[in-house]
Amino acid sequence: MHLARSLFPYLRWPLLLLAAWAVLTAAGERADAAPLRKNDLKSLPTIQLKVDRQTFKTYVVWQEAAQTLGLSNIEDQEFSRQDALLFAYAQRAPRRFWMKDTFFNLDIIFFDEQGKIIGTALNMPANRERDPGLIPTTATYQAQYVLETKAGAYPWKIGQQLSLPQLLAPTKH
Repeated sequence: MHLARSLFPYLRWPLLLLAAWAVLTAAGERADAAPLRKNDLKSLPTIQLKVDRQTFKTYVVWQEAAQTLGLSNIEDQEFSRQDALLFAYAQRAPRRFWMKDTFFNLDIIFFDEQGKIIGTALNMPANRERDPGLIPTTATYQAQYVLETKAGAYPWKIGQQLSLPQLLAPTKH
C-alpha cells in the first residue's frame, strides 16, 4: 500500500491520459462505424403466398448474399405481419438458421421441394448479440425452402402443404 501511494503522483497523469485516449478512441470508432448491412426489401422480387384464407406479401431471396442477410437489421416497422421472406434454394439440403441482428421475434418454417412443412421454429426471439454463442439457432432440417414471418402471424403446422408458385425455381441473376 505504501508503494502505491508513493508512485501515484508519478502515475496520475499517464493514467489520466490513457483513460482519455481510451474514451476518445471508443467514441471515434462508433462515429466511423459502417452502416448496418441489411436487405433492401423494396428491391427484392415478391410473390403472393396464400395459406388458407391468409395472403402474405412474400419477398423471395435466392442469391447467397441476400440469403445471408435475411431479416438482419430490418426494423419492426419495415416488416408487417402480412409480410414474409422466402429463402429459395436450388435443391433440398440441411438448413439451419440463426437470429443474428434481428429486431423482432420470428416464426421460421422449413419446406421440402413439394411445399410440405417439415419443420418449424416458432417464436424465435429477436437478438442483437454479437457473440455467436449467444445467438438463438434453429434445429437443422432437410429443406429446399425456408419461410420467415413475424412470430404468431399464422398457426403453422408440420405436414401442412403449401402451393408454391412455379417461378420459385432458383435462377441466376
